[in-house]
Amino acid sequence: MVDLDVLTKNSLEKLAEECNISLKSGNKGPLIKQIENAKIPEEKLKNLIDKYPQTGRPSKKGKKKQKLQPSSTVSNLENRIAMLEKQVKFLMSKMDGVEVKLAQGESFAITSRTGYSSNIGAVIKAHVKPGESITIDKLIQLNDLQKFSLNSIEQAIIALIDNEVFDVSHGGSIQKIGGNIGRIIRR
Repeated sequence: MVDLDVLTKNSLEKLAEECNISLKSGNKGPLIKQIENAKIPEEKLKNLIDKYPQTGRPSKKGKKKQKLQPSSTVSNLENRIAMLEKQVKFLMSKMDGVEVKLAQGESFAITSRTGYSSNIGAVIKAHVKPGESITIDKLIQLNDLQKFSLNSIEQAIIALIDNEVFDVSHGGSIQKIGGNIGRIIRR
């Protein structure tokens, strides 16, 4: 169908006059309806539209479909995509490093726990001087050990006992390690 909205009201009246259509007076919308109802062949309408000045409003039908995004939104999306690509590259490089270490036979869990328990052991040795003893309850309540899990503290204490830094006693502690260690004594 030919879009008659592109013509001015005067052009529509001239087009109707040329096609011998008697128009009732009115606005542009009713004039377009009257011309469309006259069943003029589409080819003839196209030729007539090209003949008359087209300064009217274009059809609103196509505007909704052709709505474009603002350039700022597009550039914002491009920036976000670039940042995501950088993050993916970073993560891929980290994964490559992990794969290399695993191929060499190293285990992250073992190295991190060893370092972790040695830090806990150093804190315990700093609070319990040679010849002193402390119950497990009091040891766990030390502020310096609050950031460590109970399991990590127990592993560190067992490591210190195995290294003969501490002796053990049943002691008067509610919390016990291994079910029977309630007090540790520094050598």
